[in-house]
This record gives sequence, structure tokens and C-alpha cells, in this order.
Amino acid sequence: MIIQRRKSGQAVVEYSLLIPIFLLVFFGIVEFGIIFHCWITLSAQCSAAAKVGSKRISLIAGRDSFTAYTHSTQAQVAAAFMSLQSNFMPTTSYKNIQYTGVEVATTTVTVSADFQMGTWSPFSYLLSGGSGTLLLHAAATERKE
Repeated sequence: MIIQRRKSGQAVVEYSLLIPIFLLVFFGIVEFGIIFHCWITLSAQCSAAAKVGSKRISLIAGRDSFTAYTHSTQAQVAAAFMSLQSNFMPTTSYKNIQYTGVEVATTTVTVSADFQMGTWSPFSYLLSGGSGTLLLHAAATERKE
């Protein structure tokens, strides 16, 4: 007569040891994806705003004329910046949005912005230096037409 031993307790112990590691890795990957999405969106917002600011709206003025009346206004550049805002990025988290070269006689337009986001996984908490927030930065420069 063969006696079969039950090993169901071994599987539960192995599962309970491995599931926290798998969850930690899974949520780390998800949060990295959200951080990367926010950074790419911030970069696209800066690029789109700089392109709007560099477009010549007055074709009558001379080709070498860079005045406040020949190119887009700051309100138009700001509207272009916010038009690409993501649902993951609340407006209150934007910091230091700067529109340099808009409505002035310069040859380039530079748009830069910072985005502050909170962390919720241990990986990004360590990446933030223990502060619990990450500061993403993006900038784009375009030569005026």
C-alpha cells in the first residue's frame, strides 16, 4: 500500500514568498510607464508651443522683421501648450512654464516647463531621493520664420 503525502502547503508558501516580488515589479513597470508618458507629453507640449510661437502670422512685414506683431502672441503659444495636456497631468502640477522670445524682437522661441508628480511605488520613491515627488523638465527651441 502506497501512502500519498499532500504537498499543498508548499505551494502556498512559495506563492506567498513570490507574489510580493511580482507585484512590486508589476507596479514599478506601470509607474515607470506613467512617468515616461508624462515626460513625453510635456516634451510634445513644449515643442508644439514653440512651433506656434515661431510661425510668422504677418506676411506683409519684411523677412528679417521679428516684432510682436509679426509672430504669434503669448496667449496663442500658451493655448497651444495646454492643448496637448494629458489626463494624467493636472494643471496645478505644472511649474515654471516659460515662453522666451515670444512677442519680442528675437530670432528664436524657447518654451520650457516643469511638471511635478507624486510617486506611489517604492522604486520611484527611491528614484526621487526619498522626497516622494519627481520633477520632470522639458524644453524646445524653434527658429522664427
